[in-house]
Amino acid sequence: KGTREQKRKERVGRKGGELFFFFNDTATTEIYTLSLHDALPIWHGRALVDSHHALPVVDTPRGELEATDFSPFAALADAPWGMTAHVVYSAIDPQAPATTSRRVIDEVIRGFIGFEGVLVSDDLSMQALQGGLAERAAAALAAGCDVALHCNGKAEEMTAVADAVPALTAAAEQRLAAATARLASPPTVDVPAMRARLDGLMAAG
Repeated sequence: KGTREQKRKERVGRKGGELFFFFNDTATTEIYTLSLHDALPIWHGRALVDSHHALPVVDTPRGELEATDFSPFAALADAPWGMTAHVVYSAIDPQAPATTSRRVIDEVIRGFIGFEGVLVSDDLSMQALQGGLAERAAAALAAGCDVALHCNGKAEEMTAVADAVPALTAAAEQRLAAATARLASPPTVDVPAMRARLDGLMAAG
C-alpha cells in the first residue's frame, strides 16, 4: 500500500497546470504564477474526507507516517515551493491542521522533510478551516507559512485576505527570491523519459 501511494504522489506532483496567488509586499500587491511541476507535491494520502468540505483527521502513528506518507516529500525536499494541507495529523498535533500547526511545520515540513523553500498554505476558503478569512490567514502565517493562499476568486474575500496579511518576513523574502530565480531558469525536461516512467508506474500500480 505504501509503495503504491508513493507512486501516486510522485505522479500527482508532476502534473501540469498553474497556481496563482498574491500577497502584500511592503509597497505593492504582487501576483505570481507557478507551474505545479516546480512545487513540492500536494497529496492528502490517508485522509478520508475532502478538505474542501470538511476537516480530515489522520490517526496514523508518527513513525508510520514518516516511513511511508512523508518519505516521498523528503525525497523532493529541494523543490522551490511547497504547500500545506488542511489535515490534522493527530499523532503530531491533534489540535490543528497542518496549515495552522506550528508543530507540523517546524517538526515535519522544515524538520523531518527538510524543506527550505517557499511554503504556501492551501486555499484559505476551504471548509476544513475555522474562523473568518483574516483569522485563517493570520493563523497560517503564525504557524510558519510564508504565504497565505486564497483561491476561490471572490473579490471581496481576496480583498479581506490582502488587507489582513502583513508584509513578507525577511526569511520569506529570501525564499521567494531563491524560488523565483529557479523558476526563471527551468531545468530541461526529457519528455519521452518522463512518459516512459509514468507508463511504468501506471502498469505497476
